[in-house]
Parts: sequence; C-alpha cells; structure tokens
Amino acid sequence: MTISKEPIPFENFTSRGENYVVLNTDLEGILSLQKYKVVFYAEYMESKNDTFVTDITDWIALPPPSVEIRSSENFVSIRPGESKNILLNFSSTTGYGPIVSLFKKESPGISVSTDSANFTIPSSGTISIPVTFRASEQAIPGFENISIITNTTFYFPQRAQDSIVVLSINTDIKANSVIRILNIPVQIQDPYSTTELLTL
Repeated sequence: MTISKEPIPFENFTSRGENYVVLNTDLEGILSLQKYKVVFYAEYMESKNDTFVTDITDWIALPPPSVEIRSSENFVSIRPGESKNILLNFSSTTGYGPIVSLFKKESPGISVSTDSANFTIPSSGTISIPVTFRASEQAIPGFENISIITNTTFYFPQRAQDSIVVLSINTDIKANSVIRILNIPVQIQDPYSTTELLTL
C-alpha cells in the first residue's frame, strides 16, 4: 500500500542542514494495523539524459521485531570429564521466520556445542535449541561464565506486485538485526573421590 507519493516541501524538514525529516501518517488510513512495514525512497531526474536516480531504504518494521533468549537452566553444574545438555528457548515476534546465528565465548576447560549454529525461528515465533556443555578431564573446579551470543536477522520478502515500481526486484531485503547475549554460570565441581566412585 502506498500512502503518498506527494513531494515534501522543504519547510517540512526539521531545519535547514539537518539530515532527517519528520513524517506523519494517519494510521486509520491503513486500517489501524498493529504490525506493519514501511519503506522510504527518494528520487530525482538527471537532466543530462532524463533518467531517474532512486535511493531506497530497507524495510522498516513497526513496531520493530524483537527476539528473546532464555536458558532452561539457571546454571550448569558438572564435574571434570562430564557433559550436560540444556535448552536455549527463543521467542520472537511472530510472522517473520528470522534467521539466527549462534556464537559462544568459551572458557579454558569448558566447551559448548550445538547441532544448530544457524537456524530459522518458525513464523509461530518459538523454538528450542539443545546445547551441550562439556568439562575436560583437566578442568579446574570453580565458577565460570559462558556467553552465548546470538545474531537474529529479520528479512522481508520482496514481491513483484509491490505498488512502488522501483521495488519490483524479486529479492529479500534485510529489515533488522538483533544481537542478544546470554551469560550462563557454570560450576565445575571437584572430581569424584574414590569413595564416591564406588557408590556410583
């Protein structure tokens, strides 16, 4: 839906020399949608060859899409040589299907692995990803913070039938990228004593 293609007078800009403009839209004119996207473009005609030069922004989601990440465990407790599985629970704005890239900042003696370092959150907005923490045989007892870093990118598919002719390219446009950091405390316990090993 194209709200307006009318030229914006220079006096509508905040002030001369500023690099932004204040725009107003009647939301009732677009059915008072709770979630929508907008794109801005500017163009001018080159007098030499009568061709248009157009600059187009990425799609802008309103309200901005969001994603949250939570761990199924408040902390992880393991002994040297052991491993433990937890779940990373993702919750995002519904209807987008964003792509997530997962990174981790490990500590000496503790490794973190997952089968899904890159994955897509379904349009329903939720997914759980298993993550495995492993302590090496040489891990020193104590506490460590393991950082899980996620970069979630929301894309809007471009459609050939978009009303603005300059947006008729069949491609995907990145809308927003959201970075989240989740710190998970990990406790390395003392190795089992001989007596404890006999009772296992």
